[in-house]
Amino acid sequence: MRMNLKLLFTLVVAPFVLVKSTNCNFNGVDYTCMNKNKCKNSVVTGLCPGDSSNICCVKLANPKNTIATEVYNFFKAKGWTKNAICGLLGNMEFESNLNPNRKQSGGNGYGLVQWSPASVTAKTQCLRIQYEFGLQNTNSNEKQYYKTKQCNLTFSQFSKSTSSPEYLAECFMRNYERPNEKKAQLPKRKEYAKKWFKHFK
Repeated sequence: MRMNLKLLFTLVVAPFVLVKSTNCNFNGVDYTCMNKNKCKNSVVTGLCPGDSSNICCVKLANPKNTIATEVYNFFKAKGWTKNAICGLLGNMEFESNLNPNRKQSGGNGYGLVQWSPASVTAKTQCLRIQYEFGLQNTNSNEKQYYKTKQCNLTFSQFSKSTSSPEYLAECFMRNYERPNEKKAQLPKRKEYAKKWFKHFK
């Protein structure tokens, strides 16, 4: 008796075929959704369909450059100057090593600027900063940026500034991050800002 070949494949071969998960996609490439606690040293690009604890976990060859470019393009499209964006990036690299999935050690901070509330992806974290940008002329409790004596720039003035990226790194640190002065390590933030300014043409 001749057996249907399609049926034979289903019964014998199919159980041994490994199907790659295609539940999430990053830059046109499929990646695997997994529990966020198992996604180590990777870039989280978004929540996967279904269980909210699953994320799209992507390992990148050069994650810093990828995330920095995403941040740069986002704020450039919002009208920020290259100088201001690189001042921001200098702080992001110091705070989180440009890892949008980094949790603050001994605190509630999360992501690129180590702030709360936590959000998952680089894009949503940029959207949060832009949302806070829109609160600058309000009395909202969610406002995060306050001008200081050391940097008397409003958030709008900061975003449009053509001052040196090193100075703007200090402005963002003092007016937005507001870290403990003893742990601020301002020279490092300035160094990173200058590096990104040279990186982006």
